[in-house]
Amino acid sequence: MADRAKEKATQAMGQAQDMAKHAKESALHAAEKGRELCNTTTTEVENFVRKHPVWAVAATVGIGYAVGLLARELLTPPPPPKNRAVRMLEDIQERLSDFLGPAYDRASHYAEDGMSAVKSGAQSLSDMKLGNRLKQFFSN
Repeated sequence: MADRAKEKATQAMGQAQDMAKHAKESALHAAEKGRELCNTTTTEVENFVRKHPVWAVAATVGIGYAVGLLARELLTPPPPPKNRAVRMLEDIQERLSDFLGPAYDRASHYAEDGMSAVKSGAQSLSDMKLGNRLKQFFSN
């Protein structure tokens, strides 16, 4: 029985070694493929930069700007809830002001026109001396 266990252990160890060897070969093959891809990509990028230097600089600046914005957003601590609420209320107020501003202006214009009409009507009545005529009409 000991011989049989020893044989099974040897067999398992051989299989483990074979699997380890196969995994090592696969990892080396994947690393080689990765190295080739990296070299090819590097060569293509170098050729692009040589052919289109302005585009390369613009792309680099754009990518740097995007990374900077992302880093700032990720590294800035969130504001306390009170500040968020205040900002939200200010935003709502601004949006309502933008939305209702034209209506308010129109209503103010109509109120001014109405006030002008009332003043004009009162002035016309005053000019007609309607008060005196009404007194005469009702006193007879």
